[in-house]
Amino acid sequence: MLVGIVLAVGATAAMAHWWGMLHPPGLWMVASFAASSVLVIGLPSSPLAQPWAVFGGSVMSATVGVLVAHWVPHLVVATPVAVGIAVGLMMLLRCLHPPGAALALLAV
Repeated sequence: MLVGIVLAVGATAAMAHWWGMLHPPGLWMVASFAASSVLVIGLPSSPLAQPWAVFGGSVMSATVGVLVAHWVPHLVVATPVAVGIAVGLMMLLRCLHPPGAALALLAV
């Protein structure tokens, strides 16, 4: 289990480095992926670690974060709004994935 997490996060960090993303937000995306790895590899039977939750929650939350950042000019207001909307949509769409909330925050 630990070897899988180390390999998954190491591969992601290597790709981020290769694509020139070793500065924020690139490193923060690796952090969110590390949290996803713990769920997927460490708790594979958890509802939070299922493919729809991981993919749907991550993509939808990042999209929400980008849209809120575009529409809400104040960072102090945009960050909680983005996370709140992302969590609400994840619950509604049954793709709750806690690292997705971090991606919404990152996108803002």
